[in-house]
Amino acid sequence: GDVYKRQVSTQSTGRSENTAICLQTMPAGLQLLPSSNMSKVMALLLMLTGSHGRTPNILFVLTDDMGWGDVSYNKEVYQPGAGGSRWTVNPPRTPNIDGLAMADSTMLFRRWYTGSSVCSPTRASVLTGRTPQRSCIDSAEGCGQDPAWSCYDKMPLPPTEFTVAEALKAANYSTLFVGKWHLGDFWDKGESSKGNFALSKWPASHPAMHGFDEWHATEASGASSTLNCGCRPDWKHQGKGCIVGGGAWEKKSYDCTNYWSPAGLPVSPSCTVSKTSSRGCIGNLTDKIEGDDSMYIMQVLDSFLERQSKQQPWFAQLSVHTNHEPHPALPEWYHAYNHTEGGPAGDYLGTISQMDHAIGEMISILKNRSMYEDTLLWFSAGDNGAHTEGRPSGQNSASNGLRQCKASLFEGGIRVGGFVSWPGEISSHTETVHSAVTSDILPTVLELTGVKHPHPDWSSDGMSLLPLLTGKLPPNTPRSKPIGFAQSGQVAWLNDTGHQGVWKMVYKPQQGQCSEFLAPYGKMKDKTGPFLFNLTADPTESYDLCHQESARCEAMRAAMDDFTASIQHSRVYESQCAKSVAPTPSPTPNVTGGFELVLKHGPGAPGSCLSLQPLEKHALPEIGACNRTGSVWINKTNQGSLANSADSALCLKVDQMDHKKQPCVAGNTIWMGDCHTGQNQFSLDHAGRLAASECDGLCAVPASHAPVFVYSSAALALGECGSDQAFQFEVVPQQQ
Repeated sequence: GDVYKRQVSTQSTGRSENTAICLQTMPAGLQLLPSSNMSKVMALLLMLTGSHGRTPNILFVLTDDMGWGDVSYNKEVYQPGAGGSRWTVNPPRTPNIDGLAMADSTMLFRRWYTGSSVCSPTRASVLTGRTPQRSCIDSAEGCGQDPAWSCYDKMPLPPTEFTVAEALKAANYSTLFVGKWHLGDFWDKGESSKGNFALSKWPASHPAMHGFDEWHATEASGASSTLNCGCRPDWKHQGKGCIVGGGAWEKKSYDCTNYWSPAGLPVSPSCTVSKTSSRGCIGNLTDKIEGDDSMYIMQVLDSFLERQSKQQPWFAQLSVHTNHEPHPALPEWYHAYNHTEGGPAGDYLGTISQMDHAIGEMISILKNRSMYEDTLLWFSAGDNGAHTEGRPSGQNSASNGLRQCKASLFEGGIRVGGFVSWPGEISSHTETVHSAVTSDILPTVLELTGVKHPHPDWSSDGMSLLPLLTGKLPPNTPRSKPIGFAQSGQVAWLNDTGHQGVWKMVYKPQQGQCSEFLAPYGKMKDKTGPFLFNLTADPTESYDLCHQESARCEAMRAAMDDFTASIQHSRVYESQCAKSVAPTPSPTPNVTGGFELVLKHGPGAPGSCLSLQPLEKHALPEIGACNRTGSVWINKTNQGSLANSADSALCLKVDQMDHKKQPCVAGNTIWMGDCHTGQNQFSLDHAGRLAASECDGLCAVPASHAPVFVYSSAALALGECGSDQAFQFEVVPQQQ
């Protein structure tokens, strides 16, 4: 037969080779075409392989901090909601997202999950197809909206991980990342020696190190409007000024959050290696963003698409900042409509509608460039559940009645809106209850392109959804692979059993970043669990069936334990982001003078202990288990401080940043920090309360400052010693 030459990407290196494709076997009913008519041969090949003889363009859109109830297409509500009370249905108006979600070319996922209940871990799961803890992305990175040069992210995405972008580059795609990165510092800021094992190996982590040809990104979060208005003093007075909330232009701004990009294209090879990528490898945006940040992201996308060849497919990931705090809406969107309860759309709902308008612009860009039909668009309406502070109608409205919110592994923290629009493949609108998760994106891309993972023996938590998207599997097909979640001491395990329902186990659930820990769990003294739910019959996770379904409970707990045990193996031997922990010698000598502080009164299970949540560098005290590393304390009598035997250089301290560097304010979180004479002194008073020596009348109570809930729902803060919330402890000396 005739020979057609095309570019074939070598799977392991991404190198292109001219490869001869011989048409020797023809489908039934087709005749061999004359060699003189090469155009007809080309037409035949295109008919067999797609409209352009290649795989589709891929566009992935990830929004930030949006709940199951934060898109107006989602009419699936639960009344009464979690906690047993009725709530007001009050979604933002999202007509453009709705149009995509309900289009003929769309598969709508009714059980779409994020890889974690907080930001950075989910972003890692998108890229790697794995539970993010396998990459040592254990919690949300720091920084918030702080300027990049004064902020330090401690968890770089390991370059040992194979990413979606690297897979698509191997398949000859051009690749772009725009928006929120939050997976490490863009350059080595001199903190690697002070950080953790992963940071010491990889002091820098930016998109070019993980397969993106071009990138234009913020290190962390950013405001939804006039994002970089604080980066130059004169920008606050330029034009209309800045947007900082309340629906009006002002002559003030947030701190400088800015976009960064490679200093030159193509990116220098030394700038794609963590140890050699320097500040000189990147540059920051020098123009003021006058309006909506999401619309600015679409402009960057349009510029990228203008430079693309129709013969080469492209991949773009748009990680928009909306609706993470701060989310100030432009005045026209703040007042765009009145919400269900009569007030203006405001900053929460208005900003989401503002972002939706940018999604409409994105669709127009694709259509105007004749790319819409050839693009697979994957949309995740959130990187986790909603942070519900300031949300009209409260936390159940943000989740449509699902339990809890961002930073909790209950459904409200991990279940969000999601769909795939693929005009070239999906011909009629389809809805599925097949459970899917952000970790499924990489396996789907690998099957779509035929690229092989370079480490097929590594633990892989996602699975390909391609058979579902192409109709080879019916939409009601149960998921064949369980989904595991691990976050700040919480663990969840989800298993779809088909006609018996979708079952989920939750261990040590936390409140998350919402105002209320809904009944019955909020008032439980012991929240350890595990708790077992049939989500099909009980979507609000209100009825624990572990006792009733004891055999299932035992089997799921064993599977969940295997999952968590496998994570440490992945960290050490696969991604290599953690040290191998040497076996503890036995017997282990106890620290002289060590003691446990056993809870005898206050919120929490009696018999629990003051212990540590093992975070990097700055550990967090919490009410947790006894008889473990971190539950033994030492009284440093020469300093008047309480240190922990796990690291006697760290003492209890108050986080002054909670209230603008004022240490003695109720609500200030209690952390661990360097022991200094005359600072951060705590001692037990006559009633066994943990009293702050410098702050008269203030003792340890349950924490209430929302950001700490990312790490633990059992953390401590300062509060009135006379309050019934004040913890009281009994000193139990340890055997020497």
